[in-house]
Amino acid sequence: VDRFYGSCTGANVTGQRVVGPTGFQYCYQFTGAASVTGILFGQRIESYNCADFVSQNVTLSANISNSLLTTVTWTAYYANTTDTFSAKTQIATGTFTVSSTATTYQATFNAGANAANGIAIEFTVGAQTSGTWKITGVQLEAGIVATPFERKLFGYEQLLCQRYYYQWQAASGFNTPFINVFAIGTTTGFGVITMPALMRTSPTMTTSGTAADYRIFIGGTSYNCNSVPFVDTPDIRSVALQFPTAGSFTTGNAGFMQATATTGVAYLGFSSEL
Repeated sequence: VDRFYGSCTGANVTGQRVVGPTGFQYCYQFTGAASVTGILFGQRIESYNCADFVSQNVTLSANISNSLLTTVTWTAYYANTTDTFSAKTQIATGTFTVSSTATTYQATFNAGANAANGIAIEFTVGAQTSGTWKITGVQLEAGIVATPFERKLFGYEQLLCQRYYYQWQAASGFNTPFINVFAIGTTTGFGVITMPALMRTSPTMTTSGTAADYRIFIGGTSYNCNSVPFVDTPDIRSVALQFPTAGSFTTGNAGFMQATATTGVAYLGFSSEL
């Protein structure tokens, strides 16, 4: 949800977006389960967005409630290498004493010189064996005072998220179910997906569904793909794909590709996430 990630230890928990407390449209909710020993919720912030934090005091704020536990730990890290969080170092940590009533909490710390590499903010709780943990309104900003949560227009926020991830999916609202394709051989189609926003880096692609969920129409004839599409050339602006088929069409003929599966089954996901 908005590029946050979550994990748990000891047992699986349920995580989902739910209606938020007063003043917030949504919040994220974890529902505890027996044998859970810990839950983590966090986000990585790109180095470009941390430039004004370097060696400055910053304030973290979040609206939190927990029906079981009274302690939520927050920790700030910097990436050891710019925008690469496989190794990170702690900047600061602390705790919020919380209750079942949704309340906004804040903490101030110095981000240090290495904030230039990018910052990760993580919230953790311990044995959430029952009850719910809800969190929303997370904000990190320069200065020593938490200002009201900044709300951006939905369309603008969506574009910001698409810098890190974009999903092409048949008949899924804003995404077109067609990709223009032309034949680069008798059995291979070639097409390009243009990203709605410039991505952070050339993305990696994941696919869902089977070969039968993708079909090429060239020269007025329909051809089933004999494998799911694969990346030919990725770029921050667009991704070129190949669509192998068992067909026999004329090189240079134009057409299109359409996913034939039920919405949500066949999709192409492009990620340049931190």
